[in-house]
Amino acid sequence: MFPNEIWKMILTKITDGKDLIKLRRVNYTFYSLIEPLVLGRRVWENLFSDKMLPWKYRILSMILPKTEDATWKLTLQKSWRKMVLSYKKWRLFTNRNNDVSIRTCQLTKFLGYNENIVCIAVLANTLAIATSEASIYFYELPNLDQPAFDVNNFIAVTQMEFWYADGNLILIAMDESNRLSFWSVSRRKAMTIELSGLNFCVGLNNRFFLKTFSSIKEYSLNSRDNLLVKEGSTTIDFSLEFDGNVEIYQMSSEDKWFQVMISMNQKLKILSYELPLEIFSTVIETQLYNPNDINLRKPKNQLMIMPNSNTAIIVHNQSLTVGIDLLLEGDDKWESHEMSLKDGIHPTSIAMHANMLFIGLSSGYIHVYSIRHIRQLLNKHKILKKLRKIKISDSPVTAIKLTEIRKIPYILASTHKQLYSITL
Repeated sequence: MFPNEIWKMILTKITDGKDLIKLRRVNYTFYSLIEPLVLGRRVWENLFSDKMLPWKYRILSMILPKTEDATWKLTLQKSWRKMVLSYKKWRLFTNRNNDVSIRTCQLTKFLGYNENIVCIAVLANTLAIATSEASIYFYELPNLDQPAFDVNNFIAVTQMEFWYADGNLILIAMDESNRLSFWSVSRRKAMTIELSGLNFCVGLNNRFFLKTFSSIKEYSLNSRDNLLVKEGSTTIDFSLEFDGNVEIYQMSSEDKWFQVMISMNQKLKILSYELPLEIFSTVIETQLYNPNDINLRKPKNQLMIMPNSNTAIIVHNQSLTVGIDLLLEGDDKWESHEMSLKDGIHPTSIAMHANMLFIGLSSGYIHVYSIRHIRQLLNKHKILKKLRKIKISDSPVTAIKLTEIRKIPYILASTHKQLYSITL
C-alpha cells in the first residue's frame, strides 16, 4: 500500500471528475484524499448538467427549505453535491424495477362521515391537511400515525402553502370567504394578522405574493411586531396595464423573478416581472397559448402548475397544454404545445420535478412520465415514451405534493378521504 503522499500525487493526475467521484467510494483514505480535489475543481457544479438546470431552485428549496435566501449556498460546492445527488435520487422513481413503498395516513379515524380532505401542503417534514369541516391537521413526516397537533380554521380552507419567513415556519390558509389565516407552526396557534385576497403564492425563494381584485402585492413578515410589510414601491395593477378582462390562473416565483399566468381575451399569457416590484420593473410578456377551445374555462388549481420559471402546464378538457421558455435553448421566446390525452384517462391533479411529470387520475393511479429534458415536453411521443403507473387507491387522486426528508424523496398524494406517502 502506497503512503498517502504517493496516492495524492497519483489522484491529482486524474482529470475526469466522474472517475474521481467513483474512486471516492473505494475506502475512507481515498475519500479523504479525493474530496478536496472534487470540491476544489468544482466537479459537482460541473456535473449539474443542462437537463438539471431548470430544476436548480426547486431542488435547492427541497434540500434547504428553511433558508429564506438559499441562493448564496450555490457558492458552496457541497450544496452542488447535494443537488446532483437529490436529482439522481428522484429519477429513481422512473425505473419500474425499483419497488415503491406506499404508506397510508391514519387520518380517517379523525374525519366525520361527510368530512373530506380539501387540500394539502408540505415543506420539508411538515405536512398540513385541511378538511371540509375547517380542521387542519399537522404531521411531522415520516410519522403518519398521529398528527403532531390540529387547529380549527373556523371556515373551510381552499388554498394552503407553507412560508418560511423571518425565522418562522408559517402555514398560510385562505378560506372560502377569501380571508387569510397565518398559523405559527412552532407556537401551534394563529397569528394576529388580518388580510384578505383572491389568490396567493409562496415562491421557491420564500417570497409571499397576494392577489386582490385588480392587483398583486408582495409582503414580508416583521415577526417582532407581528406585521406584514409591503415590499417594493409599487404593485402590479392589471386594470391599468391591460384592456379587457384579465383572470389570474397561476403565480410562481424563483430567484429574482415573479411570474403570472393570465387568461385575457381567450389567450393564455405568461408575464415575468423582475423583483422587487418597482415602478420601472422589467416585465416580459409572452403569449403562451391561443387555445382551440373558445370556451376555455379556468381549471382547478391542482390542474395548473408552473414548476419552474421555464415551464407552465395546464390540463383542460382532456387536453394537456405545455409551455416551455426556449431561453434555455438560446432563443428568448416561449413555445407551447397542446396534446390530447388518451380516452379513459381523466387527470385530477398534476405535479412536476426533476424532469418527471406526475399526473393523478380519477382511477386512483399516478402516472409518472419521464423525459430527459424539459424541451421534450413539446413532443407528445417523447412524453409518452417512458411511463410508470403507481396504483394507490380506487378513488380520484385529488392532490400531489413532493418533498424530501433526510435525503429521501417523498410523493404525497391525497384522495377525498385518505393521504398516501410514496417512497422507494
